Amino acid sequence: MCIRDRSTWELKTLANFTFEKFVFYSKTWLKTAYCEWYITGNMLEETAIEILENAEKSLKFTPMPKELIMRTRTIKIPANTEYVLTKKIYNEGEKEENSCIISYFQGEEFLDQDLSKWCLNEVAVEIIKEKAFDYLRTKLQLGYVVDLSTSSFNRVLGARFLVQSAKIPPEEVYKKINEFLVLMKGAIEKLPDPEFKMYIEAVSVSLRQKFLSLTEEAYEFWKEIACSEYLFDRKEKLLVELQKLKKEDVVDYFMNLFFKNPKRVDYITICKKHMKENDEKLEENIAEAAKIGKKRVKVSSEHELRAINFTYPDMFLVNMRNNKLGQQITFHQIQFQFL
Repeated sequence: MCIRDRSTWELKTLANFTFEKFVFYSKTWLKTAYCEWYITGNMLEETAIEILENAEKSLKFTPMPKELIMRTRTIKIPANTEYVLTKKIYNEGEKEENSCIISYFQGEEFLDQDLSKWCLNEVAVEIIKEKAFDYLRTKLQLGYVVDLSTSSFNRVLGARFLVQSAKIPPEEVYKKINEFLVLMKGAIEKLPDPEFKMYIEAVSVSLRQKFLSLTEEAYEFWKEIACSEYLFDRKEKLLVELQKLKKEDVVDYFMNLFFKNPKRVDYITICKKHMKENDEKLEENIAEAAKIGKKRVKVSSEHELRAINFTYPDMFLVNMRNNKLGQQITFHQIQFQFL
């Protein structure tokens, strides 16, 4: 899972940032750096390399040693554990009527040789996606913004509910999400074979969709880079794997993701009118989770969440070692780090 709260640490940094520190950092800014490029367009490989070489020369920095390059690592949520991270809405807190919850369920990591896991994750969510919208928005009318999507970052899979509501506090929405999943548990086990094939085809259609422009293609490739996955031939490989899926494997994956040893983070932003009731509901939900062998734990920040948990290894590097080959990874932006 990747969570960033830039505003908090940026405000803290600015509060202690003096003119003397600015002068000091200005002398070392861009002194040491590393570049990762993404270049697309109607040009030869030699031309692209020439462009980046000229750009690097103009920047005049010392290349950063590989061992000092920082890469994003994904937090590994323990089994049967739910973390709750709550942020209060301050700026317009008096006027804002909506609160929001993002419920993230962490799945499994995957390498090139087990791309079927990605397919399992995608199909399992595809089966319940429309039903989630109908139940949480249309039937319960929790709010205008309701969404369920898959998640994949640094080759760690998952699913993510997002619900914004002015009607009830996020901890009550949490219970409604759980109620929906219980309903789906019975439905997915009884899913007819023709309907299962329909969902396989729905995912296949999205993968077969051709890029309509270079911009669209560049955006998809950039996602591969930004999420540290680098599966530039993802569509072709996954279309093959999709046809191999069995219904019982999807059912088993669904059960593992949401019911057997679930790993979850609820990221909440809350308005003033919901604060008191949400605190009360949170204590109730913590007690209820304990009764069924789960831990529901309050954390104060992303830093605490990272500090109390292990992280996955860099799955891309693990994949490269397993394949015993390297890949040329290019970025559209340049990232710098001070030394």
